[in-house]
Amino acid sequence: MNENEKIAKVIWHDALQKSFLPFGWGLDFNDIRVTENGTEFYLLKTECWIEVHYLPEMNLYQITVKPENEETEITYNCVPLDKIVAVIDDTVSYGLASYDFICSKYGLIYKVAV
Repeated sequence: MNENEKIAKVIWHDALQKSFLPFGWGLDFNDIRVTENGTEFYLLKTECWIEVHYLPEMNLYQITVKPENEETEITYNCVPLDKIVAVIDDTVSYGLASYDFICSKYGLIYKVAV
């Protein structure tokens, strides 16, 4: 198993599969992929891609939500492993417009100016 597969396994085994919530998101099990430093999967319920990437320098994760029919995407930075499911679930429940609320709720870093 390579390093990317190990990281994806941690995300799925230690976060996503420990909760019943992901099954309410309409996961498309045919579109689960291992990516560089993480995983991505498609949600039928919201018609969007979710990317979860490990940030090794901080031992935290980055979650990017990419809606299929919109140009706008959002990224949550510095998410602890035990908050991944909750952040995704709130995004599915409340929508992309709730980005600031969700960041505030979980103490996440807001958009970073470049």
